[in-house]
Amino acid sequence: MPQVGILLLVHIFSALLPPVDPDEKTYYDVLKVDRNATPEEIRKAYRKISLRLHPDKVAQRGDVNQEEAAAEYEKVQEAYSVLVNEKKKQTYDTFRTPTRYRFYAQGSLTNPGALYENLTSASFFDKTRLVGLVTLLILLILLQPILICAKINQDLENRGSLQDASWAVIFIPYWIF
Repeated sequence: MPQVGILLLVHIFSALLPPVDPDEKTYYDVLKVDRNATPEEIRKAYRKISLRLHPDKVAQRGDVNQEEAAAEYEKVQEAYSVLVNEKKKQTYDTFRTPTRYRFYAQGSLTNPGALYENLTSASFFDKTRLVGLVTLLILLILLQPILICAKINQDLENRGSLQDASWAVIFIPYWIF
């Protein structure tokens, strides 16, 4: 099961991730395997493709597109290194695109410049969801001191609707976190 933090990042904070490119090949497409492929099937597909694209083999055959083959070989290497490792594969399956997985794996979530760039290129829906969540969080944080002050004020004046309320109920917003 994917980590909760990664699921929140993908589904709620997706405005902070690189945009999804519909033309980008998945790692499964690169290796030409099914999503449910076993590690053995992944290894077989990797060996078959890497033999065809290996720079030494391409040079022996005298192919004119050696640079293109080298770039494709790097993609195959990257796809294999992720899909053969069960933990990396699980994380990749949560992100579903190589660009988003690379962004997470390289630690770019700690780079404010990259986050800002992703935010500016995010869809309106993703930005709205992020702003709504931040607004809700701020309201929950501000609600707590307001409720505490109102309860103290009504206890001191011996009147008001919060006077009979339990202190446990007043602290509920803190329990949410």
